[in-house]
Amino acid sequence: RTRRFARTPCQDHRRVARRNTRNLAVDLSKYRDLFSAECQRLLGTVESKLGDPEKLRTDSQAVFRAFHTLKGMSATMNVPAMVLVAHALEEVCHRVVQGEVAVGDELTHILGEGIDRLRTQLTAFMQGIEPLTEGAFEDRVREFLRTGGTFAFTLVSSVEETAQPASENGEERSTDLHPLAD
Repeated sequence: RTRRFARTPCQDHRRVARRNTRNLAVDLSKYRDLFSAECQRLLGTVESKLGDPEKLRTDSQAVFRAFHTLKGMSATMNVPAMVLVAHALEEVCHRVVQGEVAVGDELTHILGEGIDRLRTQLTAFMQGIEPLTEGAFEDRVREFLRTGGTFAFTLVSSVEETAQPASENGEERSTDLHPLAD
């Protein structure tokens, strides 16, 4: 049987990597305490910036990196609930870095709520309980991103009010938490 297209070196590398790791079981339990300590450190670092809007604005790249690191560590430790929350917060911080979302009370509230959720999920994970996340937080983050941080809690406080697009030319902003996944 002939192939229509030749394999690229990258495809060969992936095939070999899959074959070599197929039966490889990694015991992640020995990393639990390190994972917990690093999560607490990163969450504390971010939390220390929430009290001062100017510090949050100037260190937005560091906050973005902290959530990015939390997302990667959570994925490695197989804690999908933490991955979802960290990814949502990472996307919020990315928008702050890009200048699409202003630093203000709503941003501080979203980040604070996300930090509380991550801490709760971390505690559950460390106790051997499957951490869960509820859709309401992700909905608030999506609304926050959709409006550029203008009407994030209108959705929660009053269903009758309708959020208006935050952009000046009337175009909707993407609310996709996976902007690069096409």
